[in-house]
Amino acid sequence: MLTRRDPAFSLGFAYLGSVYMRQYQYGLGAEPGDAALLDRALRAVQRGIELAPESARAYQMLFTVLFARRDMAAAFAAGERAMTLNGLDTTILSDYGGRLVMTGEIKRGLEVLARAADEGTVRPSWYRFYLFLGHYLQNDAAGASLHAAQVPLDSYPLGLLARALAAILNGNTPQARAAFEQLAAVRPAWRGRAREEILRIFPPASADRMLRDLVSGGLLAAE
Repeated sequence: MLTRRDPAFSLGFAYLGSVYMRQYQYGLGAEPGDAALLDRALRAVQRGIELAPESARAYQMLFTVLFARRDMAAAFAAGERAMTLNGLDTTILSDYGGRLVMTGEIKRGLEVLARAADEGTVRPSWYRFYLFLGHYLQNDAAGASLHAAQVPLDSYPLGLLARALAAILNGNTPQARAAFEQLAAVRPAWRGRAREEILRIFPPASADRMLRDLVSGGLLAAE
């Protein structure tokens, strides 16, 4: 591990925190939902900031980790600090806007995402998902379908979730089921523990809506 070889590798610690967070959310090489992973993630990004207090990327990683811990006030404060340190970084701007959408601040979040699009040309897969989510939460079936279709499926499995939810919004149950079954084939945990999967990634403002639609679309059993 590079941080062991170089204890002063600030960016390495920041990204290490992101790795632990993704292990918690997606179970990449670890047991998903293990709260100890979020503790390790927080310690790692805090060390990265100690080593480089003016690193915008380190503060972005702190933002994402605190968001996963559902410490929303501290998370958005870290995101704002990241943008202050580097207002030209469209990745930070996109992440901030997308997480606003996830917490229910849809209009403001989409405005920030539009700014990121105006200022940059690289659009990561999660950027497209954030756009899908904003239109989906606004019941914009056409917009949700358009952006869901642009999320790469090979690198971002949540694109399949987006397509399932967009199909439900459009009243296309067979298409929704096909997308959800494909998601479950890629990530088997979605077949029996979809609620847990969603709640680890999304806060209640967006998770509750997704769960209701997956139940109404016949993809999840009602509780």
